[in-house]
Amino acid sequence: MKRFLNLGRRLAAGLLAASLTAATAWAAEPDRLETPRGAHLAVRADFPPGPGPFPTLVLAPGAGYHMDLPVLAETAAQLLARGFAVWRFNWAYFTADPAGGRPSDELTTEREDLLAVLDRALADPRVARERVFVGGKSMGSVVAWSVLRERPAVRGAVLLTPVCSRVVAGVPVAEFDQSYPGVADERRPLLLVSGDQDPLCAPSVLYRLAALPSGPVRVAVLDGNHGLEAPAGSVDEREAARRHNAALAATLVADFVAAHAGR
Repeated sequence: MKRFLNLGRRLAAGLLAASLTAATAWAAEPDRLETPRGAHLAVRADFPPGPGPFPTLVLAPGAGYHMDLPVLAETAAQLLARGFAVWRFNWAYFTADPAGGRPSDELTTEREDLLAVLDRALADPRVARERVFVGGKSMGSVVAWSVLRERPAVRGAVLLTPVCSRVVAGVPVAEFDQSYPGVADERRPLLLVSGDQDPLCAPSVLYRLAALPSGPVRVAVLDGNHGLEAPAGSVDEREAARRHNAALAATLVADFVAAHAGR
């Protein structure tokens, strides 16, 4: 976990610049939610037309990847189009200070943040309480996993760009148990989506998860790095790859929720 946190801080430094640039594109001012410790989160709940109740995904961002950046925004859009509700949010540290905020050392406050959003969603009559999923990107996937293991009523989990390995002497070494303890014993459905050039999750390690004696597991490896972006090419080529990967990841999430929502 400590190794992940150190990497997360380096990732956050690179991603925050993109986060701040994209912040002007937010569609609407999000709501505010107060956590039990008195911190405030920016939260956005999107519902399809109708009274519900709807199958729902509560989706956590990465260390510096706010809720309206491409993968999360596209995922929300595709889920809405297919009749699912989505709750997104920004961590309390990011809500308070997008430029300089940092996660807690053991992700304890981030776990409280996600639980606060999940509980708010479960209290909404438009949410089908027995058909709620949790998910997250990068650091958010680690926190979502912790919440999944604590809440047996949650239907399943979406782990986008998970933190699954590190490189030792040029060889990827699996670290699923450090970031996702108990993964081999989990029987609820899981979706994991990573990039083929992601330094934090080698495909050779990710594919091993599908062979574990656990519940239904879907694994997908897309082109791209930890942000599901092309690390090389022209500006236009990288933008096209970014849009393509965000749309493909969103489709995978929507298909997964549809398959396991029990409608």
